[in-house]
Amino acid sequence: MTRVLIALMALLLGGCASQYSISESELENYIEDKVSFETESVRTPLFATETSLNDIKVTLGHKADTMKVAATSKIKISNPIFPLSASIHAEFEAQPYYDPSQKALYLRQLELVKLESEPRELNQALAQITPQAINFLRYFLENQAIYRLDTKQWDQATLAKMTKQVKVTPGYISFVFKE
Repeated sequence: MTRVLIALMALLLGGCASQYSISESELENYIEDKVSFETESVRTPLFATETSLNDIKVTLGHKADTMKVAATSKIKISNPIFPLSASIHAEFEAQPYYDPSQKALYLRQLELVKLESEPRELNQALAQITPQAINFLRYFLENQAIYRLDTKQWDQATLAKMTKQVKVTPGYISFVFKE
């Protein structure tokens, strides 16, 4: 009986369709609206740092089944000798995957592909703090769902039950629900 209902719902969702897709802009909007960005602070007797994630851009499918995430992190270092503020722009490539138990997309195998800081004259001073900022971004991006199906909506609840995997193509992530 359950399989008959699921099959009927699949027909209602899209006839012969076997997937549901979201675009780069839909994914960026979701991340902006739904994913929590927290500020990280580290304090020692000699200095304090604050790191915050301020901007995320998504590029889908520039490589097979790969997603590029560009993120800007603001860093403020407080110390009595040389206080500074800077930003670090990092680009990661990752493979999105669907976790059926969470009904959500996550990223795995994050690799840093580009790193720039502003102002550029501070690269040497930032060299000591940059690994902390990159680790913060990597941890954040690997442990936050980047998209979660809304199981309170009938069509997405059905999709959540039927999705087997995701496929990344230029500009889109598709939730594949037929094998």
